[in-house]
Amino acid sequence: MKEIEKNLKITLAKFLNANIKKINSKTSTKNNSSWDSLANLNILIDVEKKYKIRFTKKEINELNSYNNYLKYIKKKIK
Repeated sequence: MKEIEKNLKITLAKFLNANIKKINSKTSTKNNSSWDSLANLNILIDVEKKYKIRFTKKEINELNSYNNYLKYIKKKIK
């Protein structure tokens, strides 16, 4: 599971133009001005491709933080 966390941090850092060391459990749309709808779409597409998963509409509406992405990725790849 540590690999998932590392890969998610890399993805978020890439699309949020952030240092990977600053991505953590508190990272969300509320405290990151770079995390807009376009960045979230890019993160979503990257995660779905990387893990060969699909998020539901309900899940997509909740994908607004590092923790939520991590929760749904882990749920889908069990």
